[in-house]
Amino acid sequence: MALIFTRATIFVLALFVLVNIAIFVTSDPGCRIVGELCYTEANHWGGPIAEILLTHGKMVTMEDPTVAYTAWPPGFGAFEALTRIIGPENDVILLIVLQLVMVVFAGLWVQKIIEQVFPGYGVIGLALVVLNPNLLVHANLAKGEVALMLLVFLAFVCLIQYAKSPRLWLVAGCGAALGLSALVRPVAQYLIYSLPLVFLLIAMVSGRGFAWLASFSHGALATVVAIAVVSPWVMYVSNAGHGYRMVDKAEEHLFFLDNLRFLSLETPGRRAQAPKTEYLAGEDGALAATIPNWESLTDSEKYVFRLKHIKEHYLSGAIPPAVFAQSFVWSWVRTLAGAGAGWAQVLYTGVSAEGQPQTTNAFTVLSGIYVVIARILGLIGLWAMIRHRQFGLLVACVGLVAYVTLLPLFHGQSRYRVTIEPQLAVMAAFGVIYLHMMWLRLKNQPNPDATQDA
Repeated sequence: MALIFTRATIFVLALFVLVNIAIFVTSDPGCRIVGELCYTEANHWGGPIAEILLTHGKMVTMEDPTVAYTAWPPGFGAFEALTRIIGPENDVILLIVLQLVMVVFAGLWVQKIIEQVFPGYGVIGLALVVLNPNLLVHANLAKGEVALMLLVFLAFVCLIQYAKSPRLWLVAGCGAALGLSALVRPVAQYLIYSLPLVFLLIAMVSGRGFAWLASFSHGALATVVAIAVVSPWVMYVSNAGHGYRMVDKAEEHLFFLDNLRFLSLETPGRRAQAPKTEYLAGEDGALAATIPNWESLTDSEKYVFRLKHIKEHYLSGAIPPAVFAQSFVWSWVRTLAGAGAGWAQVLYTGVSAEGQPQTTNAFTVLSGIYVVIARILGLIGLWAMIRHRQFGLLVACVGLVAYVTLLPLFHGQSRYRVTIEPQLAVMAAFGVIYLHMMWLRLKNQPNPDATQDA
């Protein structure tokens, strides 16, 4: 399907260009220079992997090329390395330009999705994507979130187009896009295995329940394609002694450790270093007392027991259920309604987004206003999808938003929302259109008093 370019589309895209020129001029130049503070703060995983690939040409540790690097998948790091081979080696401006192109592409597809239901209204969806403050901040930083967003969105587009017209290439495209997204950031690794049920559900709510076996089989095929995409990396991690997984055991252990910071008994849901520090202080001692020959184990072997121990800590009852519940709610709030002040601060000052006082500027104020209005419109948009019987789109949007929001457990923040900003924009656009149509109906409704007077 061809994308749509109207005068309104051109106007929104021109505004997008002007806004990004303003961001480029006013933001910290260090965000675009390899090794500077802003670049380092933003590019926690991609930068080091890019340096490894540019130096050694394979996924090994920088210090010892005989040791496999398995802490993080290579997708975004390889993408950055490629842009630095094509463009300036110590500058990521080409990477940032390509990320901005990704945002535009996603916006144009959101416009197309809206046009399929409400002809003439698609530009609303485009504007909600390309002028989204959260996307603008992350697109102007060397970070993997925008690439992840595009790949997950491509899988989403294949899925909803499949609901309208089942084609094998859409099935393969969905699986391939999800597989590639897991190589950028392993967000979709659990979603991959649920694709048979996802395809079945989409078919059922789209009025194709009679083809349940074909839909389930197509979902299984999408899973096979996704597994084929990630399997070389998974095998590489396994051969390094970490089992069949996307990241090594140390990184998974760190995930649970970081979540402990939001499980303080005194301030559940708020960041506090004490729970993590207290747990770490006793972890090795507890394991040494129960695991024979603890000191002689390799790091990989130790992390098997560390992972088991920290999971048991979560389930031991030491953390009350009420703390879990409050922290979980706060995580959802930060993910779906966070203004992103921390990352805006990195973009404009180069100062770390974590552990530093955050400042408020015009950008973060506008971002906060945008988020509140967009979430309200999104809720209205869900009702509009029901009214207009867009059940496939409804299930796909709500399901993906819920999945991505749930995944960080208690560690939610606005950067995780980047992955689902196009879906949230679709929901908000439906809300805007629904309100506009209500206003038109009220405007055109005859006035009983005027009729009586006549």
